Order: sequence, then C-alpha cells, then structure tokens
Amino acid sequence: MKNSMPQNKSDKPQSTTISKIANIFGIILCVVFLFPFIVNTTLLVNSLINPDVPPGFMGYTPLVVETGSMSPFFNEDDLIIVNGNNDAAAYENEEVICFRSGNSYVTHRIIDVQNADDGSRSYITQGDANNTPDVDPVSPEKVLGSYVTHFTGLGGFVVFMQTPKGMVCCVLLPLLAIFSIFWGAQKISAAVNKKREQQAENASN
Repeated sequence: MKNSMPQNKSDKPQSTTISKIANIFGIILCVVFLFPFIVNTTLLVNSLINPDVPPGFMGYTPLVVETGSMSPFFNEDDLIIVNGNNDAAAYENEEVICFRSGNSYVTHRIIDVQNADDGSRSYITQGDANNTPDVDPVSPEKVLGSYVTHFTGLGGFVVFMQTPKGMVCCVLLPLLAIFSIFWGAQKISAAVNKKREQQAENASN
C-alpha cells in the first residue's frame, strides 16, 4: 500500500486571499475612475450635439470660472457646479445663477427680482466684486441654472481632462490598470490552483 503525502492546504486560502484583495482593489478603482469616464464622455457627446450650450450631466453643468467678478465667493480658475433642474422663473434675491449673456455665460448673484404686470419676471444681477449691476435684466429663458458648489483651482484640470491627452492620462490609463489588476489576480489564482492540483496528483501516486 502506498503512503499518501499530505496536501498543502495553505495554497487555497492564499490563492483566495490574493484574488479577493485584487478584486476589491479593482472594484474600488472602477468606482473612482469609471464615474469620471462616464461623466466626461457624456459631456463630450453633449457638447458635440449642442455646441452653443455648456454640456451637462443629469441636469448639472460644470463650468470653469474665467473672471474674478464673484470674488471672494469663488475665484478665477475655480470649478463651479450649476443645477439646471430648478424652475428658472422661481429664483429669489441673493441666489447665484448662471445665465447667457451675448455669446457667453455669466454666473452672478440676483440683487433684485422684477415682476411685470403680465406675470413675467426678470432678474437684476451683479457680480460680488463688481461696483455696478449688470446692464441687462435676465429673463428666465436665459438662465442655465443656479449655483450649487465650487471646487477651488480645479478649473484647469477639468479643461485638461476634456482634451484627448487628458482622456488618455486621467481615464483610459487607469481603466487599463484596473483591467491588468483583475487579469493578474486571475492568473495568480490559476497558477496556485494548478500547483495545488499537481501536488495532490503526486501525493496520490
């Protein structure tokens, strides 16, 4: 009768642990990088479909501040988020709105609401850092949305992300890294399982 060699039972837990750690790490990276990829792709498609309106995602529009007219509330090169889901005719004093002015978009504070006899309304706006109100009243039809929040100094980074080089560096390369992690975890797990099977086969002979 042949003696059986004891199997190395530590390989299976080791394989499972490595695979679990790699999978968890890969999932975390997916959450971190996949969402910006979806948002950035949506913004790019929307900008191509309607180039005259700043592109948004689910009603929210990111905009890069180009002047200091609202300083110190937010400053040049900050990234602001505008919510376009609200009723454009229901804003009140002190709210900060983004609206079309000529061929550009401006984000200023409402300092007065004017109600006409026919029931329509318009907004008198002014930048916090400006000494005088804006020249033209803003009708609701020109309002893109209201200010939600801002991120200091992120404007330049967002502009870079929307370039082809930015898409590669900030989105595609991380996604490739995620794929490599999942693929590597599976290869390691398969190698450990194969080694364990060979040890079991040798032990039975």
